[in-house]
Amino acid sequence: MTDANTATLLVWNANGTEMREEFRLPTFPNILDDFDNLPSDLKETVAKLEELSGSQITTLQKIAHNHYIVYDACTADDRHFIIRILNVDTNTELDFSKDKFRRGCDVMNWISSSSKIPIPRIYFYTAEYRTAEQLAPYMITSKCNGKLLANTFGVLPFEAKVANIRSYASIAIELWRINAPSGIGSVSSLDSVSNIPVIGPSILPSELEPPTVNKLNSSNIGYSEQDLDEARRTLKRLEGLVSQHIAYYDAALLRNVPTHEDMYPQNVLVNDRGLITGIIDWEYHMVKPAVLAAAYPYWIRYDGLRNPQSMNRDSLPSAFRFSSPGDATELRKVYEEIVIELDPEYHLALKGGEFCRIAREWLFPGLNDLGCRHLKAWLDSL
Repeated sequence: MTDANTATLLVWNANGTEMREEFRLPTFPNILDDFDNLPSDLKETVAKLEELSGSQITTLQKIAHNHYIVYDACTADDRHFIIRILNVDTNTELDFSKDKFRRGCDVMNWISSSSKIPIPRIYFYTAEYRTAEQLAPYMITSKCNGKLLANTFGVLPFEAKVANIRSYASIAIELWRINAPSGIGSVSSLDSVSNIPVIGPSILPSELEPPTVNKLNSSNIGYSEQDLDEARRTLKRLEGLVSQHIAYYDAALLRNVPTHEDMYPQNVLVNDRGLITGIIDWEYHMVKPAVLAAAYPYWIRYDGLRNPQSMNRDSLPSAFRFSSPGDATELRKVYEEIVIELDPEYHLALKGGEFCRIAREWLFPGLNDLGCRHLKAWLDSL
């Protein structure tokens, strides 16, 4: 039995078997209790937040430490802010990380000014890295309340899961309705007056070359002549099928729209009713054709890479799912019913672009697939 300090994680493995685990909720000390020993750069960041908020910071808790160091800061008048500091280990990563950070801030400002999608509001950011003071790029944002969907969705009542899917549909369609400038890529800069973005090369390294070229150059398809020959034949077959699908897309489905390319349940916050309260981590984003931007929520997918009949069971994305097979099937139907009611054109893109979206996932160069045999199994199953 869980208490206030524990929670239950419920997921399903590749065979559809339920996996349930109880875990203790983390607690975070107030690091301001040892203010004198805080690094000088963090003291400067706290001072900046106090200037912006007009209030003293009374609590500062480090809640994450990965490619960002993330702090939850609370003011004397009980307002919460998030401080995200770029965490770069090597100088070789610095330029790329700074560029990704700045472009992520720009896309957040663009989406905030163009929609009511629940994302953190940026109050301040700097992409400069001041070596002398050891002050890394950082941002100060509002805090989106809620729990991580990854830790929550499996145990929600079915009615709350439906509410979550409806919430996602409204957000996905609102994002899909934002018209982007011409060009496929990522936000390169943002006009501070008009809030119109300039689209530059993709922030995703895997998008900088044609997908099939990236796949053929990947060591993850194997080294033997047999592996490479099988991969070439399967990729040529895939290219032909993609060309057939593209031929039927009209101009409306080929307009450019922004997408969150990391819309996994680890980056989605929800309340106890399943409604989405926040979407975070926008640095991985794309502007691409609308037909490729419409999508099913990741947490109810059993298709493509996640299809037990064709997937690579050694691949991490295929390791577990956030819905049971039965719930996922029903929730996909619910999602289709909702989007056709809210926006028939989005539904057209959802169904019409499904093959090309899944094909693009199979071409990810980091996916282990010797000879593209799992890709072939998927094509054979259609």
